[in-house]
Amino acid sequence: MLSEEELWSRIKNLEGKTIYTIKQRRRNHILKVTDWEVIIEGRRTRPSRKYIYNVYRYLHKHGEITKDDFVKICGNEICKKVGRITMAILASALPDEVEAFTCNERGLSGIRLKKQKKDRYAG
Repeated sequence: MLSEEELWSRIKNLEGKTIYTIKQRRRNHILKVTDWEVIIEGRRTRPSRKYIYNVYRYLHKHGEITKDDFVKICGNEICKKVGRITMAILASALPDEVEAFTCNERGLSGIRLKKQKKDRYAG
């Protein structure tokens, strides 16, 4: 598992790039990554560094995250507004560690640790 600083360094590499939400494939252009948040073109709500790292830690603890997990992670409805883009940020910043998935029978999409990484950190 990466430290907060290591994760943020990878997220900073997304600055100026376009990423897409997992299920809806919505375009999101990363304008700037500051020391405390990710600024995305056309979005008023910005995922914070602290929030993204908490999601990353939850992912490592549970192995996967869907939109239904966001209230559990941060305890309020506001977090649902940045949940989908946070999953896209993590999947884009950590392509060797995280993969996106869609589960049509439940209508959920999310991210999960790739098998080799999940097994490596389990236990």
